[in-house]
Amino acid sequence: MALVGRQVGFIVGCMSGILGAGVAILATWLHDQSYAPFWANFLLLSLGSLFLGVANGFVNFFRFAAADACPQRKSLAISVVLFGRVFSLSLSLSLSLSLSLSFSLSLFLSFSLFSLFCLFRVLFSFLFFLFLFSFCHMC
Repeated sequence: MALVGRQVGFIVGCMSGILGAGVAILATWLHDQSYAPFWANFLLLSLGSLFLGVANGFVNFFRFAAADACPQRKSLAISVVLFGRVFSLSLSLSLSLSLSLSFSLSLFLSFSLFSLFCLFRVLFSFLFFLFLFSFCHMC
């Protein structure tokens, strides 16, 4: 990030979350359709989880970047970014509870929901960080 800047680094982190969710969903869909052998599904699922883990690392770095971007209001900056994470978590839990009551979850649907909720967390944290960054530069 020292070479290209934080914005490019965070965009790469969010894109790795999108890629990881897509690969994990593809792996579980291939497993449900029995198009690929088990070891190939496991490798795809592991690859998708690796990319989701990279995205999670970038999401954890958002609060420190927010505190550096807005030094006069560090507590507000960290609170806004953590609010984005808590908001996406509560949205994910309410959606998963309502969907689990209405569907019998297969492996594909359950891991697809997990991957999409990880993606929600990454995107909401990134959007709240961008909002905070523009807010701090306006003051």
